[in-house]
Amino acid sequence: MDKEERFDKLCISHDSGGDVLMDENRKSWEKKYTVIERPKSRRILGSGGNAKIYRVECKEDHGEYALKYLLDKLMGKGDKSEKVVRFRNEIDVMEKCKEIPGVIPIISSSKDECWYVMPLATPIIEYISDNRIDIEGIVSCVISLAGTLEKLHAKDICHRDIKPANLYYYDGRAVFGDFGLVDFPENEGNLTKSNERLGATFTIAPEMKRNPKEANPKKADVYSLAKTMWMLLADDDKGFEGAYDYLDQSHGLSYRSKYRNKHLVELEELLRDSTDNDPTRRPTITEFKERLLRWREVYSDFQKSQESDWNFLNKQLFGVFSPGSATWREVHDIVGVLNVIGRSSVYNHMLLSSNGGWDFSLAKPADEEGCIKIYASSDDICYIVKPKALYFEGFGQDYIWNYFLLEFDELGPVFKGRDVDREYLVEDYPGHYASAKCVQYGVYDYDTGDVLPDGYEVVYRYLRGSFLIVMKQGPYNGISSTYDGRHADCSPDTFREYMMDLQSKCNSS
Repeated sequence: MDKEERFDKLCISHDSGGDVLMDENRKSWEKKYTVIERPKSRRILGSGGNAKIYRVECKEDHGEYALKYLLDKLMGKGDKSEKVVRFRNEIDVMEKCKEIPGVIPIISSSKDECWYVMPLATPIIEYISDNRIDIEGIVSCVISLAGTLEKLHAKDICHRDIKPANLYYYDGRAVFGDFGLVDFPENEGNLTKSNERLGATFTIAPEMKRNPKEANPKKADVYSLAKTMWMLLADDDKGFEGAYDYLDQSHGLSYRSKYRNKHLVELEELLRDSTDNDPTRRPTITEFKERLLRWREVYSDFQKSQESDWNFLNKQLFGVFSPGSATWREVHDIVGVLNVIGRSSVYNHMLLSSNGGWDFSLAKPADEEGCIKIYASSDDICYIVKPKALYFEGFGQDYIWNYFLLEFDELGPVFKGRDVDREYLVEDYPGHYASAKCVQYGVYDYDTGDVLPDGYEVVYRYLRGSFLIVMKQGPYNGISSTYDGRHADCSPDTFREYMMDLQSKCNSS
């Protein structure tokens, strides 16, 4: 018999008149509340550790509430067991925090019997999903939670178990629930052990795994809230390992399609700093909240977001100071720089030498010697070029004119006798090309019906030219006639002079 079945057997039985409580096991909550919705899937609202949360009805007002009950109490555990003490601590803290809106309130409770009743609230994940809450809405929820945590930390109260499952949406805001691992000044008993990890699996700070007794619980809360924010934004309940790295494609937010063109700079820097393995380098909860507010301010201001994105890109490529010009010639370096640029929602737009332009997302070495592949953000379009150099040209404070120019070395055509700047091909095997004239049918040739092999890729192979990368919402990209590929019709030096002249004319007009 499991604990839930024992709960039912001890507390509730059936007779012809309906649900009747067994007198010898009557608890004080049973005088006021009745467990409702008997099917197991709907009766139990949640469980964790040694407690379950039941849906109950108040006999007085017939309102529905949530009852949290410590099952170990029913199993004969001693009143001084760790689980009982922690449950009593939870009640103590939630009672002390009744005036803090971001903590789910207790309506009634019993420390002796280890239960408490609270309002019904929506799990935060369910609220976000059902209402299709966007990035601004999610961050606003986290700002609210950070504000609550700021008030708790001011009282030296630390949650120590922050994770999506312990967050709810109640009374128009995000709130904390489940204070089972709480630490506070009047803590009943010294339960934290130096050799026992303390916290949720996917959001626990590293120091809480090693030595929670000596760890700073406030900095651990910041770590856990940052990981929780990522899980809510990424819609991923498993989180990521270690510190946040915005260049890691496995968890960098900018690599997720729904955030590709969103301004993320302040969020990504905050995630990185808040999940630092060294807790002394993490922000306080007040700093955490203020940096989220700063992101929201920048996100809603086009000019500020453009400047922020450029400064972020500049720091990744050059450090503190931006040079007037820079050149990369090694394929490895060019690929690396393009991938940094491609993550920027401001600078990931590429003008082609054959006219037109696309947002791009990824560059990588090609199988053809000395060549690279560049992928458009949509439609899986792949361009193959042989880079000669990648140039950066800066315009100081007038950064909206900054640009990158990828100059090509010439390639010989796959099919002789055609004077073209690019070829539309199928890469059927690594580094080998065939005509793409029948690719829509999945065959080399419609008449023969020879099927293309698995894994083939459609590519545009450029024989000459250059690609230009400018600020997506900058002045150059706003001139429709510049999409004619003019940057590829002259030398890099000549194009620099052209841009300087254009900048001068625009600024003087």
